[in-house]
Amino acid sequence: MKKLSLWGQKLSLILGGILAGIFLGELALHLGGIKGIKKPIDPVSFNSYRLDDPAGWSLKPGASFEWQGEGDRSFIKANKDGLRDREHTKEKPPKIFRIAVLGDSFAEALQVPMENTFWWKMRKQLNKECSVLGDRKVEVINFGVQGYGTDQELITLRHKVWQYSPDLVILAFLPGNDIINNSKELEWSKRKPFFVYKNGELVPDMSWLKISPREHNYLEFSSVDYLPTWLVNRSRILRLVRQVDLNNKKRLVDAAEKKRAPNNFQEPIDLVWKEAWQVTEGLITLMSQEVKAKSVSILKVESRR
Repeated sequence: MKKLSLWGQKLSLILGGILAGIFLGELALHLGGIKGIKKPIDPVSFNSYRLDDPAGWSLKPGASFEWQGEGDRSFIKANKDGLRDREHTKEKPPKIFRIAVLGDSFAEALQVPMENTFWWKMRKQLNKECSVLGDRKVEVINFGVQGYGTDQELITLRHKVWQYSPDLVILAFLPGNDIINNSKELEWSKRKPFFVYKNGELVPDMSWLKISPREHNYLEFSSVDYLPTWLVNRSRILRLVRQVDLNNKKRLVDAAEKKRAPNNFQEPIDLVWKEAWQVTEGLITLMSQEVKAKSVSILKVESRR
């Protein structure tokens, strides 16, 4: 009994010391005005995007939120089909020349109001100045989604674009990271579909379906986020740990991206980059073939930062 009593006293002292340390730490951070980063209750990446889309992720139909990241603060509203665009009927109206835009964040363009996006301005400009279409009006539908690679854009073409019967498909290609996005070895996020060569044929790799949504948000998810939201947000210590963890992740990724960024604009430096280029070129070729098979025109444009 005496041994149990001694163990109880020791345990009480240890727990008391830990609690006192936590209290003093919380008090010191409070007095120092250090708040750390709260764990969001409904992160935009989870609340406004669906992660079971055939292409990996996309805006939820009708989702709305205020964008507060880089660029301008703007109100984002998805249409009923989950596109960052106004409403469109899937059946093409008469006397309409329909253009479908495929791309990544440059096309989705959360950083600017919709009326400032290139595809919105393009529609207005073509309807104002283009005479070759006669009495037909131009309609532009935006299928761009942030973070997409050419692989996801090909899947979007197959699963969504053809439902709208476009006359022209525009592929917005970003040489700064699309090659990386298309490579399973180079891309940070593994929770997305890739394409790989098997027996000389480019086929989808759907192993991403086994990866959890948390792994998709590597840069936005900290180890303390496994704890309850109410606990994290009431503790300045945990919020500080969260801030340090996320900052370290971002710093490591930024350093790695900066180091390999020049590789996007030169001959492949090794087998991984050679394969990334082969897959990218194969995806564009495959997309071109599928578009032409529908008797539709395709235009590839390069987005530049």
